[in-house]
Amino acid sequence: MEERRPSHTAFTLPDPGSREASPKRTRESWGGDHAVASSWLSSFLRRLLKVHRAALFTFVAITAFLLVATSHPPTRHLLAHQLHSSSSPPPAHLLPATLVGPRKTPNQYYGKCSSDAFLTSVRNAVIAPDGASRREYETPDATSVNLPAFNFSFTLPGCPQPHIFTSEEACDLISSFGGIFMRGDSFVRHVHNALLMILRGRTDGAMIEQGHNSRCRGDGMFDDRRECRSYLLEDSQDSNEPLCDGDIYAFYLRASMAHSVKFIQPVIDLAARSYPGVLSIWSGLHAPGSNLGEEYVESQGREVVLTYNEKVQRLINFRSPGSLQDGAMKVLPWFNITSGAYSYDGTHYGFQVNQEKVQLLLNFLDIAWGEIASRGGVVDLQRGYLTG
Repeated sequence: MEERRPSHTAFTLPDPGSREASPKRTRESWGGDHAVASSWLSSFLRRLLKVHRAALFTFVAITAFLLVATSHPPTRHLLAHQLHSSSSPPPAHLLPATLVGPRKTPNQYYGKCSSDAFLTSVRNAVIAPDGASRREYETPDATSVNLPAFNFSFTLPGCPQPHIFTSEEACDLISSFGGIFMRGDSFVRHVHNALLMILRGRTDGAMIEQGHNSRCRGDGMFDDRRECRSYLLEDSQDSNEPLCDGDIYAFYLRASMAHSVKFIQPVIDLAARSYPGVLSIWSGLHAPGSNLGEEYVESQGREVVLTYNEKVQRLINFRSPGSLQDGAMKVLPWFNITSGAYSYDGTHYGFQVNQEKVQLLLNFLDIAWGEIASRGGVVDLQRGYLTG
């Protein structure tokens, strides 16, 4: 297999307490990048509304970069004036700060751990000595397209083990948010691949035409072969096979510089001026593999990545304090759950690790849905009512 090398980009960002990071200098500090990022955010929202022909609900953003937007089949006369994004949200007594749609399947993890406790638990998790991610992944049956049995490589300290979502459960959960948008580099593309596999329940689920190329099934979609990248389903609308029966919209947008603070402020700004509120999540950098080339240690080694993740966490805490339900940005911490995992090139991970990332994401969204619902934030536009 052709060897893949990481980029030469060093991870840098301003200190949260510096003048550069100060909210008072937002317009000056972000400049053109702010405008560019805002442009593609607005473009995605317009496209989502066009696809679903529905009002926009809660908008969840996972950066480096993943965005989940929620929308549902229309009953425009019901809540159109209340759900329209604006700088002046309706009075608090009319609607909760964030909204989600109804679900057919019950919560799978909500009530077992709060969203903040869950993130802390993931941050402190350690791969078990015999964890599956420590060794090179071997496809159980190369002739089958069915997803193989899956188990986590670690246990969560302080929280119960995460639920393993089936395709039906994952489709129902994402459908309650309406759609999912990812923006980023290869790290994010691999999460997108894993999510599509789970949503379709197939190892070739990330391909535009399922079954087109057997080399691009399962682990083959994570080794960065350019031949497989050409088959990637970046926009679910491009497939003749509707994703989750057409109930959700999935979209991946490439970005060569995903690990940059220029993506943080536009999403925080969007949360501040939109109603319903934005749920925004930053996807932390995972740990580099033990086989990272010596020439890259100075710019992308363990200490560099740890320092970068810590500074991003501080910056987000400073710029966007508060709860997830109120629109505060949160961080999904991948470092510990990948520290010690097998990496084929010292930078990227395969099927097992990316399945773990997506299953943790689904559990986190399940908690988020439950916390929003507990505040009366479930809106059924088809039936025309709010539910508590």
